[in-house]
Amino acid sequence: MKRRILVIDPDIAFATLLKESLEQTQLYQITTANDSQSTLDALAQDGWAMVILDLGLTDPPAEQVAQSVRARYPELPLTVIPLDGDALPPEIGALGIQSVLTKPFFLPDLPSLVARAMSTQSPVPVSPARVEIPEPPAQPGRGARWAGDKAKLAAPLSALARELGAEAVMLTCGDDLVAHTGRLAREDAEQLGHAIVASRRASAQVAKLLGREEMCFEQSMHEGNGYVLYSLNTAGEMVLSVALNSNTPLGIVRYHTRRTAETISKLAACA
Repeated sequence: MKRRILVIDPDIAFATLLKESLEQTQLYQITTANDSQSTLDALAQDGWAMVILDLGLTDPPAEQVAQSVRARYPELPLTVIPLDGDALPPEIGALGIQSVLTKPFFLPDLPSLVARAMSTQSPVPVSPARVEIPEPPAQPGRGARWAGDKAKLAAPLSALARELGAEAVMLTCGDDLVAHTGRLAREDAEQLGHAIVASRRASAQVAKLLGREEMCFEQSMHEGNGYVLYSLNTAGEMVLSVALNSNTPLGIVRYHTRRTAETISKLAACA
């Protein structure tokens, strides 16, 4: 039996493109809604397996539609298409989004992204995710330290782990693992954190040997055994890393990680 997906997009041509791309898999039955009335009529129905919402919708406002979807279907997978170059509005991100389609994207990636979003755990957790915040002993001369309130890191790191279905999310600063969340044990996360720091230093050493000291570490990705480790420089000596299934589209990983990195940078600036 085909799974029913609702595509809400004011651009009829683009909605049709999504519909045709997904229906070619023979796995989905797609319904499109392009205006206020068709959207309201569709949301009144039951049996949806997913909703794909373009945030360019203005009639009715996309934020209102997203809130209605989450209120009526608390555990329904919700995928959003942000405006070109825009981050998700806070009120949208807080609703528990399974995936994000950033324009432009490759249509061949769409079926796998949809399948992954459908298999993602419910955005309404039974209990808050636990974030481990190790307290390293004070050792002078070991580089930068996180000077902010570590408790404030719990929400953004947990949200990133949930959005990507990550095995682990880690924030390092200088030589230290500042905080982490996910399925990895603390000692395993610490070992991975040390490897991330070593990788960052190796990148800086290579730049120096090449006479390009101005080149700073920005991002890296390592693959192996069905998993990838993606790291992104956040601010100064802070690096945000995620370990996750290699089937996750890289564009989605970059989007969510960069958005979380921006939040962490703001927290650091307020310290």
